[in-house]
Amino acid sequence: MQKLKLQDERMMKVLNGDKLQTIREGIRDITLGDLILESTNGTVEDILCDVYGIVYTSLGNVDLKDTPDYQSKEDLFETMTKIYPSIKPESKVTIIKFKVKD
Repeated sequence: MQKLKLQDERMMKVLNGDKLQTIREGIRDITLGDLILESTNGTVEDILCDVYGIVYTSLGNVDLKDTPDYQSKEDLFETMTKIYPSIKPESKVTIIKFKVKD
């Protein structure tokens, strides 16, 4: 089964229904269907999700409607450079849209 790691803070947002997608640098080999989200620190239980959408684009072309976690492009760039220090607007990214399974 495919897996992705998320920071604990982001895992909690998923559990609260506040986070329903993640952006990853590069073109990721993700498929529609089951996905397990794992805590980077192991302090939050795994979350079983269903991937229902995948978008491949460049960071500079990310549509904010696809990423409601971010209030502006500046907010998106700031957050992404904290995680991926060498990312640039022309860098390829994968947006993974998911919903938590019951």
